[in-house]
Amino acid sequence: MDRIPRNTYREIRIYEVSLRQIREWNEEYDYPKEPDPIVEIDDKDPNLVTADPVDAYNYYIEWEEKEPEGMLVELIVAKISVEDSDWRVIANKKTLEYSDYADYYQNATWEALAFSGHFEGHYNRSDRFIDEILKYQSEFFNMRAVCEKAKVNYSTFRGFKNNGKLMSSVKIYQLLKAMKEIGDRGWLEGFDRRYELSTALEKRLSKI
Repeated sequence: MDRIPRNTYREIRIYEVSLRQIREWNEEYDYPKEPDPIVEIDDKDPNLVTADPVDAYNYYIEWEEKEPEGMLVELIVAKISVEDSDWRVIANKKTLEYSDYADYYQNATWEALAFSGHFEGHYNRSDRFIDEILKYQSEFFNMRAVCEKAKVNYSTFRGFKNNGKLMSSVKIYQLLKAMKEIGDRGWLEGFDRRYELSTALEKRLSKI
């Protein structure tokens, strides 16, 4: 009797940029209180779901730089285990609909990567996307060579990627910059300014 082949699964990361209307600010947590989803702007859905982290981040930055009053812009990632055949379909789509991954949604693990919110004089933001993009882009590189070029200890990178250990934003930018020089990928528009700010902040802190 022939055996029925077992389905194989692979993890895929799905990125969602969502816009929300702020109606009240939580003073204690310095964060919007129960913001409402925005599903339409100028007759179009302004939210984006994609398996491409670069497209997701560029779209997030596009909205963040507008600094829209009364709006929260969020970037989150969902880690989902999907069947191998569906993985290929999802990974190759420019944008995604909920129906593309609905069968796996219950088992998704969500993580916030970045947010920015303005409301009546209040402002708060956070951006941990560089952690995500480094882990993603590292799959395409010989990271020993990248670390050597960036002058970052390879064991430091391994601890960051595999064990969740902290690594300074300056070192992350140095690795991304080395990837750009080696393989022309990893460095996004706007990273130059953020790298300069991170370097300046690290220098100030080292003098304290």
